[in-house]
Amino acid sequence: MQAGRLDRRVTLQRPVQQQDASGTTTDTWSTVATVAAARRDLRGREFVAALAQHVEVETLYTIRHTAGAVPTQLWRLIDGKRVYDIQSVAEIGRRRGYELRCTANVR
Repeated sequence: MQAGRLDRRVTLQRPVQQQDASGTTTDTWSTVATVAAARRDLRGREFVAALAQHVEVETLYTIRHTAGAVPTQLWRLIDGKRVYDIQSVAEIGRRRGYELRCTANVR
């Protein structure tokens, strides 16, 4: 994996549940790691749902293997101001890296 291609800084987050003093549980996001990544846009599509126009983009991110930060489909990825849901994770080699197929809704 060439370092020059990993030209973006992205943040990986996982869902966590927090309980406040009254016992109410809320779902929040916890940052796991900020890593270098390569981005490749795969496709985009427009559709109308509930009388509103939506645009969905599909993007492939490549990251290096990071100890303690093995992404799963429940996690999300943040690139700049755009938040992506991780749809699938494919391992590249043995402990070399991961390809993350992600989607984001753009309004």
